[in-house]
Amino acid sequence: MPPENAPCLEKWEVQGPLGGGGQGTTFLVRSKADGTEAVLKVLRKQDSLQARGRMFREVTNLKTLHPLGCKVPAVLDANVEKFESPDVQLFFIMERIFGDNLTDLIKRKGPLPLDLSAAIVLDIASTIAQGLIAGVQHRDLKPDNLKVQSMDPADVVILDYGLSFNSEQDDDIAKQSETRQSETLDNSFLSLPERCVPGGDRKDHRSDLTGVCGILHFCLTGEFPVDLQDQNGRPPHRRPGRSVRDHLKNDPRIPHLEAFLDTGFATSIDSRFQSTDELVSRLRDVLAPSAARRVIDPWDFARQSAERLLKHDRKTQLGAYTASAQTVIQTLQNELGKITGKGTGPYRFVGEQIQPDYFQGLQQEHPGTEKLATQPFAVALGLAHNRAQRLLAYDIRAKGSQCGVFRKSFKAVYSRVPNTPPNYPETRTWHPIAPATCIVWYEGTSMPEVTILSDDLRASVSELMQSIESEVLG
Repeated sequence: MPPENAPCLEKWEVQGPLGGGGQGTTFLVRSKADGTEAVLKVLRKQDSLQARGRMFREVTNLKTLHPLGCKVPAVLDANVEKFESPDVQLFFIMERIFGDNLTDLIKRKGPLPLDLSAAIVLDIASTIAQGLIAGVQHRDLKPDNLKVQSMDPADVVILDYGLSFNSEQDDDIAKQSETRQSETLDNSFLSLPERCVPGGDRKDHRSDLTGVCGILHFCLTGEFPVDLQDQNGRPPHRRPGRSVRDHLKNDPRIPHLEAFLDTGFATSIDSRFQSTDELVSRLRDVLAPSAARRVIDPWDFARQSAERLLKHDRKTQLGAYTASAQTVIQTLQNELGKITGKGTGPYRFVGEQIQPDYFQGLQQEHPGTEKLATQPFAVALGLAHNRAQRLLAYDIRAKGSQCGVFRKSFKAVYSRVPNTPPNYPETRTWHPIAPATCIVWYEGTSMPEVTILSDDLRASVSELMQSIESEVLG
């Protein structure tokens, strides 16, 4: 219990203990003015200038985030501005958040379905994203620090910013409260190389994104990810008996989820998700993959560990990815042959040599992707006695240790070259129908599901046939 002369007791009455963490001890308190119940946090190590600076930072960060709409507790009272006065016992009062912490929720209910787990993670990611915009990193994401107020809709409050960092704060304050270079910033939930090695970069915002992936894994399996690799080089979501595949059974989205977590748990931080937007976009693709136009039953992706590729330089990696990409292109050509071999009436297919600018803008739409040394697959689709034509093209780009198969469709547009005779043939140009779409991500030295490629090709060809018919019939 706080000492009888503690500053917090002037306005608040202690009801009983709630618990404690590494930085402070919490109590349930009631306002003497209006009876409001709240949570008191008293600093555990009052004589530590580093701990006092951290509490100042925690309160400052909560006051920064809450007005922005972030799901964090509101600060109701505090005296942390006196953190440089060692004779003052520091405390702060925050609103009481009701609900289960995520650890207790999973213990009671067991692993959650993919859609519910993703909803929880997307809600957390929203707060993390707003925090990063404001310069605030949590740096201690774990189930015990997440209070689930509701699951339908997902409503999760992030607690305990005691180890948080604010890049916008005054440097002197940051130096006083920052972990010393000889110390680590690690927890039993998820150990990250950049945070558990003395001298590592403990201020990298991408570590929080890895923590978000760890929360997703915990929701799906009920298991702590702990380390990014086990003794056999396997990431958390691929370990026998603890994998997402073991828990989700026959969910057709498992290959997309595994590819997502392959990126999220990559050992090299440069190969993980680089922004919250990228993480959220990929997770939404997992929930409703663009290639899943009908229910399919894909077999396991044949892939090698991304970490083994890190032993090679980038040119070696891209060379290996190019060899696999050529197999993907050949697979698309074979699948097209199955379509044309059955007969397509008046429709005709003609192979096209694609121009470099056909996928212009893809670099901006999907930043960080790299062009491989492969000739994209492209086929022109038209009628035997009409010039209405469409072009279907697929290209493969690399990003980190994965490759994406991108699809883009075009419409033929005809125009007459100025100052040419009336009987001079018109010039055909291809105009994009829509921006390029990634239909599947896969490990760069492996192959995506043939069923995914086949289904997308058949669906795309059918849509373009319908487009041609509409143009001809008006």
